[in-house]
Amino acid sequence: MVREILVFTPPFPTHAAFHKDLITTYKQHFKMGLVFTGWTNVQPDLHGVEKDSVVLARSELNGGHHPALSTLPRAAELFNGCLEVMKESQPKLIIADYWSIEATLAAKELGITSWTSIPAVIGSYTTQEAFRERLSKEESVRALERLENDGVEIDLNRTEMIFDSLYYPGDANLIYTYVGIPPDDYLDQRFPAPYYLAGNLQAEKSARKETSGETPTIVISLGRRVMSLFSRQPESRDKLRDFIITLTALFNSNKQRVIFYTKGNKILSDYPENWEVNDEYELGNSSANSVLITDGDYNSFHKALVRRTPMVVIPFTNRHQLIGERVEALGIGINIGRNWILDGEINVDNLSSSLAQQIGDATEAIFSDMGFKQSCNSIDLSATSMYALLKSTLYMNNLTVKKPRDIKVRRFPDLPVQFPLAPGQVLFGTDNARIILEEQAGIPRLYIWNDEPYSRLANVPDELPLTLDKYLDALRFDEIGQIDFRSNMPGYTRLLTAFNIFLNGERDLSEMCEKGIEFFANLFGIRILVDHFDPSSNYITAREITHVLRKKEQYQGKTIFYRQNSKGWQQISFDEVEQIISIDGETIEFGREFPDGESIPWEKGVFISSGEPETVEVLKKELKQEVKDLSYVKGIIPIIETTEEVVGIESTVFVGAHNLLSLRKKLDDNQTPYGLLASVADGVIKQNGIEAAVFIVMLMDAFGRTAIAKSDGIQFPEMKKRELLKNAFTTALQQIE
Repeated sequence: MVREILVFTPPFPTHAAFHKDLITTYKQHFKMGLVFTGWTNVQPDLHGVEKDSVVLARSELNGGHHPALSTLPRAAELFNGCLEVMKESQPKLIIADYWSIEATLAAKELGITSWTSIPAVIGSYTTQEAFRERLSKEESVRALERLENDGVEIDLNRTEMIFDSLYYPGDANLIYTYVGIPPDDYLDQRFPAPYYLAGNLQAEKSARKETSGETPTIVISLGRRVMSLFSRQPESRDKLRDFIITLTALFNSNKQRVIFYTKGNKILSDYPENWEVNDEYELGNSSANSVLITDGDYNSFHKALVRRTPMVVIPFTNRHQLIGERVEALGIGINIGRNWILDGEINVDNLSSSLAQQIGDATEAIFSDMGFKQSCNSIDLSATSMYALLKSTLYMNNLTVKKPRDIKVRRFPDLPVQFPLAPGQVLFGTDNARIILEEQAGIPRLYIWNDEPYSRLANVPDELPLTLDKYLDALRFDEIGQIDFRSNMPGYTRLLTAFNIFLNGERDLSEMCEKGIEFFANLFGIRILVDHFDPSSNYITAREITHVLRKKEQYQGKTIFYRQNSKGWQQISFDEVEQIISIDGETIEFGREFPDGESIPWEKGVFISSGEPETVEVLKKELKQEVKDLSYVKGIIPIIETTEEVVGIESTVFVGAHNLLSLRKKLDDNQTPYGLLASVADGVIKQNGIEAAVFIVMLMDAFGRTAIAKSDGIQFPEMKKRELLKNAFTTALQQIE
């Protein structure tokens, strides 16, 4: 199955859960698939992604070794499998967990853009000696030889380590944390590749939970790996039980609430009355006045961050220890194990009654010192928009997207705060250009990088989107469309319905953009920004601009190009735009054209849907030059019977589009051939106290091509209704031919 994005992950719960969330969050926007790269004796949890996932596994994981030791051997085993999946799915983008280097190598082999996904807080690269030792091991040497036999050469100067795992940086590298979290030196001695701090999906979902009062709450979550030792290792079981018994004695006041997450293990048979015992961790169930006692698990840490919750960290591995160091450095908690010597294996040797007492003291210190909470509240939790990064890369072929506030742009302090954008008009241009306009010209409703359905973003029911992006989101992604089509926004939903009919089943993004220009330019007019635009890389914008230039006779007066200068955003001519979009003096060309000579087959019949019988006679006169036999022209009773006056462009185009669709369905059901279908809708528009007639004509020919035109008494005040109808029809006919 073809996918725009393939995500590769090992089957371990933390990695898999994170990348499953990535799929379920963004598959409404992009065609995504999930590939598990693992071992035959480690079964991934496919719940929720059964239809979107593939499992690659060739051998068993040696239970006596840390999984990170198997990175290269697994890469050698699964490299060809990754190649096959990519060739079959034809992705534009690979997102590979940093453990799944086989996917990164396969993407490199096929020339596919690849990102490395890092669900971990990383530090500077200081383990070069461990890296050399890892490569010298026999299994690594054999794996490198096997990859070399497959024609794969790993650039060892680029290869690094994150904790105990080998890591191969991608074209971009995503760290799922926030701007204020990593240490300043986290990229020191690492390969100079682009890194993006992309936030944390699981934490942000947790942040939406409601708090339950202000009772001081202690949340204890020691992590899945630590809790699993309770059922597997008797010695660890005893340590953990004694540790928890001490904590129950320390935290037994009815003035405190304690939530203990056991991961399904029965640690004790009885707990104090103020303790709640749950299987799964969810910080959202705690109060705003909480302290988290954590092992330093990556997800628990980020959930606490977004809930602005101070922490006590008990590290059991070197990964946990780095989290503990950051907690203490940021002033948001206390790291109990700051001097412990730990590696990648879980170490519970430090669990004891005396450690429990230290935790009790640390918890009391945090509750009594508001500085910890204030530090939590002051951390910068901004991040690069993942949606914007995906959208920019897939549809504009660049990796330069940043947060809106980080865009580098020359500022003009005396710019006007207004931009001429009337209701219904749509703004085109690169994301960066439109975001800058949004910031500087006071247009706060573009929502360029917001992936919420438009109906949830609009301030009032009659507000219309100012960008084509929102219309396309609703039509391309079912979940968004279901919400928007059911919304209480009649103007928006009618336009959305009419535009969908006008697209006539087209779902190629570039073609939808060109059809969007035709639809909105002819109904309302459009504006196109040509700033922050590179015709060689901003593919979608280049296609949109060349589409207008290619048919500039049709778009003159309906499309205005703007460029920013010291006087604000100034109109520029079509000729000036042609110079901007040229490369080496040659204007670039895009778009799919119908072959020459593909004219409308008039002899199959022209069918007209209109509420007025005389419309057929008016249009016949306009068709004399095209149709040799006027008996080809048929009149059809309208499908939508309108007893009330149709008011507004949105309602008028909705009636016209609906009649066109119903007309085609009626002919298709009767197996009646046709050359051209024409739907004529008339209504009334009101502007600045002036009321005028409006005609909208929508056409569809036998090849599926569509056209639309509007003519109204405000734009043409001297025209009578009959002349307005002729003008709309001839304009639409010129477009489809």
